[in-house]
Amino acid sequence: MTAQQILPLLQGCFAGIVLSLLLWKGWEERVPRLFGGFLLGMTAWGVLLWGVSLSNDPGQAIWWERTGIISIACTWVLFYHFALRYSNIKSWPPPLFGAYLYLIVIIALAPTALIVEGMKSVSNGNVPIHGDMFLLFIIPVYLLVALAIFQLNRARKVSSSYAERNQLLYFILGSLVIFTGGLFYLQPAPQTDMYPGVILANIFFIFLTSIAILRHQLFDIRLATYKVTPYLVMLVLVGSLYMSLYFALHDLWENGMGPMWLHLLFISFIAIGVQPTWERIQYGTTRFFYRGRYEHLTTLDHLQEEAQSISDPSAVTTSLPELIRQSMQSAHIRLLLPSHLTSDFEVATHNGSFDPDSHGSISCDHPVIQWLDANKELLRQNSANQLEGLTANDKQIMEEMAAELFVPLNSGERLVGLLVLGPRVDRQPYSWEDERLLARIASQMALTIENIQLYQASLERERQLAALSRLNRAMSTSLDFQSTYDVFADELKKTIPVDLASIVLGKEDELHFFALSTAIDSLWGKPGTTIPLAGTAAEWVITNKKTFVEPDLISQRRFWTEEIHLEHGLRSMVYLPLFSKGEVIGCFTVGSSKTNAYTRSDIAFLEQVSNQLSLTMENARMYSRERGERARLEAMNKQRDDFFGIISHELKTPLTSIKSSSELLSEELANDKQPSRKRLIENIRRSAGRLETMLNDLLNIAKARSASLELNLHPTDLVPVINNAIDLCIPPIEQKRQSLSIDLPDTLPPVIADPEGFEHILTNLLGNAHKFTPKGGKIQLKVHVNGSKMTMEVTDSGPGIPEEEQELIFEPFYRGEFSAGTVKGMGIGLATVKQMVELHGGTVSAKSNAGDGSTFTVSVPVLQYDVRTKLID
Repeated sequence: MTAQQILPLLQGCFAGIVLSLLLWKGWEERVPRLFGGFLLGMTAWGVLLWGVSLSNDPGQAIWWERTGIISIACTWVLFYHFALRYSNIKSWPPPLFGAYLYLIVIIALAPTALIVEGMKSVSNGNVPIHGDMFLLFIIPVYLLVALAIFQLNRARKVSSSYAERNQLLYFILGSLVIFTGGLFYLQPAPQTDMYPGVILANIFFIFLTSIAILRHQLFDIRLATYKVTPYLVMLVLVGSLYMSLYFALHDLWENGMGPMWLHLLFISFIAIGVQPTWERIQYGTTRFFYRGRYEHLTTLDHLQEEAQSISDPSAVTTSLPELIRQSMQSAHIRLLLPSHLTSDFEVATHNGSFDPDSHGSISCDHPVIQWLDANKELLRQNSANQLEGLTANDKQIMEEMAAELFVPLNSGERLVGLLVLGPRVDRQPYSWEDERLLARIASQMALTIENIQLYQASLERERQLAALSRLNRAMSTSLDFQSTYDVFADELKKTIPVDLASIVLGKEDELHFFALSTAIDSLWGKPGTTIPLAGTAAEWVITNKKTFVEPDLISQRRFWTEEIHLEHGLRSMVYLPLFSKGEVIGCFTVGSSKTNAYTRSDIAFLEQVSNQLSLTMENARMYSRERGERARLEAMNKQRDDFFGIISHELKTPLTSIKSSSELLSEELANDKQPSRKRLIENIRRSAGRLETMLNDLLNIAKARSASLELNLHPTDLVPVINNAIDLCIPPIEQKRQSLSIDLPDTLPPVIADPEGFEHILTNLLGNAHKFTPKGGKIQLKVHVNGSKMTMEVTDSGPGIPEEEQELIFEPFYRGEFSAGTVKGMGIGLATVKQMVELHGGTVSAKSNAGDGSTFTVSVPVLQYDVRTKLID
């Protein structure tokens, strides 16, 4: 097979292999798919040219050639389209529309004789005879290649990635080679009838572009080859030794096998030498595959061991950066980590030679930081200088840092740190392999730094939770928070730097100092001091409902109160809102004599303290309000009880005179024949008795409230007591034509009771039933013993009591809505009953349904047998 036949086949096979790799690794994205179409065109082109070279029939060869014309046009149209997309041009510019229009024209003209008129046979195969419109086919091909070169070069100039610029350079060099080699398609090589130039250029072009597009995917294949090679070498070595023994024994012994012990001895020697031989093969394979990068890989292994064994955070800021500097042969290196106070990046460590007066921090808003956070890639100094938005100050910071390479430390989507490498000691640029190695190291470092940060954050969180617990205990010691505020402030000082801690409450246009603790000269005096609200930080906090921080009062002051703070030595201030029912009622202020005293973690902690303080303040306000209300009600109750006592005593004397006089008049007029006089005297006596009962009830209530009511409690037989009460209540009941049914046992167990008091209980209940039962109604009294309780039930057929009033009727002076307008009384009868029953150790309750009457139940304990025996003894 001649070179004219081999080269097209080689092109087709090479392009097909690369296409297979692309299908395996990177077919998901659009750009690789365009490159795959280009490789498919190259494959078809090589196969069709191979068919042309093998064909002995010119008529058949011309169809191979004309089909190849279509594949050539399709190949370069797809390559131009790929160049546009690879240069991040997403639109369809006019040249791209023209390219696809050209492809359509070529597909239409290729089957005719206008491009390829015929074929001629030469010594090495078949060559085409160009038609009249051959230039219409070939000139756009060169134009497409030239446009692709121009577009790729423009993208290379603006690219900020060193690796991307290298890839674009591969495409440009390959395109220049194909541009030059393609000239041989127009003119055969000198002194021959061959056209090898374009095929060789194609093969070289496929090689360069494949490196550019597939290099990062091919690393996996290379790694697999690297892992398999030691086993293959070991297999070949052991197999060769054993086969050598086999052939040697075959020549020395007649049977061709030799003795078995000799085989076993040789196998033993091989087994002994396997381990050291395997180590040497692995070492040699590593050196062969990685050559100059072997030291880098050794460094990476060392770095990974260091990173995995780190427990002290200082190791990240000392040993690892220094190891990287030595490995990369950098003049200096800096490790920058986010500040605890702000999001800016500050130098955590620096190694090597550098200017001590150079910048040690870089703002989080710096274009370099923004770019690294967005792209998650390494950035070279020359690319950084071309970033958009760079100010003169930004460039000065970068010049002072003398940075050659910025390496982001990314953990997920978050930038947790930054490595800044200076130029290499040998003044050589960092290679693409150096960048890949640094990217892997940075990934490991970022993970380690994040783990350490999480560990430190958990320790800080644990410390703050313990502090919050202590502060909560200090706040909950007493509802009078002002009395325990100093204890709270002392606990707060154990956690964060505090020279001033105050609570102010906004009241109209003034600020009222609720609590104050200070380690410096008094700013505002004692709690209770008021100052104008306007122009203060507290006014800003109350208005905006969020925390306000002043890290350095020396450099910035916004409020007139901060001038006073500064005069008294304060440098950092934090103002936090205090909420009550969604509204800001005041401000919790914390200050320190140090600048930048409070980190973001401290501020978050103070906000939690502020939230707890808000609850405590609300509880304190409610406690103060409740305490004042309780004192007011107690004073009112005392005044009322005193009033009732005074009124009762003052009315008692004239009432006694009225009652005595009425009795004397009744005796003198006993024989008077005028009934009207007797009726008037009886009315006076009855009204005086009723008034006396009411005054006694008032006195009993007043005595019970003042704990001065005394009962003569002793074992009592309640049957005669109950009968006496019934006798007192029967006349008014009969007068109203009401019926009274009585269920009373002949005997009852004794009860510890005051006979007069118990009689008063029953007469009140029966009198209450009489008042609310209409004429002709029914009243029922039922007495029974249930275990250790004696129960007395009084049921009436009155209007009943609404459910919502059944608990209120036992309150003094309460009169139900129904009784207020229909039944006379002061509303103290049931209150007296309840007090008397409770003094007897019993209970009273009401059960009623509106319209169905009411039942009042009194239960008192009976005297048990063992207690009765002791009393008798």
